Amino acid sequence: MIEVVVDKRQTRRLQRMLRAIPGGWRKAAGRAINKIGVKARKQVLQMVTREVAVKQKDLRQNNVRLTRASRDRLYAVLSITGRRIPLMDFGARQVKRGVTYRISRSGGRKRIANAFVKTMPSGHEGVFKRLGQPRLPIRELMGPSVPAVVRNVQSFATGRFQDLMAGYLGKELQTQVELLLRKHAEQIGAAPF
Repeated sequence: MIEVVVDKRQTRRLQRMLRAIPGGWRKAAGRAINKIGVKARKQVLQMVTREVAVKQKDLRQNNVRLTRASRDRLYAVLSITGRRIPLMDFGARQVKRGVTYRISRSGGRKRIANAFVKTMPSGHEGVFKRLGQPRLPIRELMGPSVPAVVRNVQSFATGRFQDLMAGYLGKELQTQVELLLRKHAEQIGAAPF
């Protein structure tokens, strides 16, 4: 689990700045958290697609979800889940001696002998291999899961990602507080700064 925390002194200072606006802190904090959640999701998708040859669109729909913050719940959750990604999503191609694919962006194509690309009656297309002798059942071949790829990304392993997001969150909190103060400057009867 990755937790992004802001400096408590900065938080108290920003809360004091918004004390004249009813619900101001919750509004500013919620907006800032959601903006950083979207930024974090984008960063995770970029990191994963830099490592493996899969499209961001496919990952966003199924494996990387953002639950946004609200005024009652001042935190966002970025869930990185999913089963293993079908080998077909890694550019699998049928060749004379099996199927070739490329998982790693930095590596070359690999080949699985005696595998084949098949479209099932349901319309699902995949890379399959027989479990033994001819006429025995087939199984679909899979690549890595998204959580496994994320665990291997250097930025997560060293904590740099958390530090980066904490810095962004601090700046975004400041921006949202300033925006609210400007919006309500007339209402609270003072210059916002």
